[in-house]
Amino acid sequence: MKIGIDGVPLTIPFPCGTKNYAQGLISALAKIDKKNEYLIFASQKVSIPKQKNFRFVQIPSFIPILKRQIFLPFFAKKESLDIFHYLEPFGSVIFKHPKIVTTIHDNNLNYTYPWVSKFLLKRLYCEFTKGAVINNSAALLVDSRTIQKEVKEHLKNREIYPMVYAALLGYNHHFRVIKKYKNRKSKFFLGMGDFAPRKNLVSVLKGYKLLPEEIKYSHKLKIISSTKESALRFRSLAEKYAISNNIDFLENVTQERLIKLYNEASCFLYPSLYEGFGIPILEAMACGCPVITSNYGAMKETADKAALFVDPLSSNDIATSMIRIIEVAGLRKNLIKRGFKRVKSFSWQNTARETVKVYKKLYNSNA
Repeated sequence: MKIGIDGVPLTIPFPCGTKNYAQGLISALAKIDKKNEYLIFASQKVSIPKQKNFRFVQIPSFIPILKRQIFLPFFAKKESLDIFHYLEPFGSVIFKHPKIVTTIHDNNLNYTYPWVSKFLLKRLYCEFTKGAVINNSAALLVDSRTIQKEVKEHLKNREIYPMVYAALLGYNHHFRVIKKYKNRKSKFFLGMGDFAPRKNLVSVLKGYKLLPEEIKYSHKLKIISSTKESALRFRSLAEKYAISNNIDFLENVTQERLIKLYNEASCFLYPSLYEGFGIPILEAMACGCPVITSNYGAMKETADKAALFVDPLSSNDIATSMIRIIEVAGLRKNLIKRGFKRVKSFSWQNTARETVKVYKKLYNSNA
């Protein structure tokens, strides 16, 4: 098979789930598949496997809106592809290929890209391109069974709709226990926030404020922020709640530093309101860091029985779980043990194998 992959997510300038997925999947495809030919299309040089069956195809980017809408289908058609794979559902509305696979990470733009709702044209563009790509797809891949159920429910009234497959995600195996970090006596809670309110950092800050003074004194709260703007916003909230002296805001965190933070943290706080999967849950568990996360949706599916679950809208619930992590004998050790067991179920190689199964199924179909 000759398979084209939309590599635009590889060019995202900051760490995020979509970029992690693109990097993890393509790297794993190279490890499990030496036979099929893969062409990665992107508007700027990106890192791809140095392997004979992988090739980079650069598309023009001098008119950004035309990058995917015109240039991508033009260059893809020249290659006579058997399969084309969008790694997110915002592709070309005019690209008609009989065997398009599209990955949908989540199904709610209001949660995942709230800034889009503020700009009518951007909102319309995203909704229109997403709808067109799904209509043009022969198969959809989703990150979790939770999103699979959502997408099927969304499509059920259509007369004809693509097959929806769940190819559960993985995590980078660089995330692991590092003894030199574990032996340090650092004590802090670790949280993660970005430009999207769904990460629910406001509830984390409110929960931390409710902690007894002795715990706040002994355990700082460290927040990883993906952008300077979000860091400034959260810092302002911390000052409002009179807890800014107990909080460190971390920007431009490298993978190496993130691994160090997971290893050293007393626990990882991830009470998100909506996720397609929740890769950071696995990263933390792999580093021997207990996880507090939401009691529903993809977060609960990913963590299974290896985390403390909270009502993400209850700052009291979050605070109580943080106290339990610190004060309940044996709880932290038990969660770490369960986390190590849980992460064994996930790898990018498994994701790649499920993805190739879909490629083969489409390739051998009469469509």
